[in-house]
Amino acid sequence: MIVTFVSSKLTMTKSSKLTKYLKGLFYSIMKKYLISIICVGILMMVSCLREAPPGPKQLPPLKIREYQGEEKGLNDYSFRVLIINFWTTWCGPCKEEIPYFNELYEDYKEKGLLILGVTAESPSKVQAFLKKNIVKYPIIIDDGKTEDAFGVIYYPMTYIYNSDKVFHTQIAGIRGKVFFEDIIKQLLPSQ
Repeated sequence: MIVTFVSSKLTMTKSSKLTKYLKGLFYSIMKKYLISIICVGILMMVSCLREAPPGPKQLPPLKIREYQGEEKGLNDYSFRVLIINFWTTWCGPCKEEIPYFNELYEDYKEKGLLILGVTAESPSKVQAFLKKNIVKYPIIIDDGKTEDAFGVIYYPMTYIYNSDKVFHTQIAGIRGKVFFEDIIKQLLPSQ
């Protein structure tokens, strides 16, 4: 009986030492990875907070191609207010903006609002997206030159131009319908 007690005490001591060792190993590994995860998170936040370069002061003389349409010059469009929204099919905030861009386009297109949704994705991806999602404003399939000209670094990225084709506002990230509507009302001539 005494031997059994001593034997089980030895086993418990070895077991508790192993447990302590494994806990220590686990925490040291977690500490290393946790620090790495935190660093990556901070770097991502800093890159998102980085201010995008402002859009071109004048609307650039680019050739663009509408989805299922012809190629035309960006300056060939007629408008009083132009909203150029850079988006992708995989971007959640981009998808959130589409319904209120649809509403704004329907409400203000007769008054001179033009919204162009610009994506550098393949026509097949855009086609699949448009089968599932209603977009009422023109979609532009970009070869990358338009994104480069505007300095797009993340999505969604929106640029607003006035009737003189002069840069007015740049918006990085998502904003609500009221935000855009206030700008549209400000830029549209009162009637």
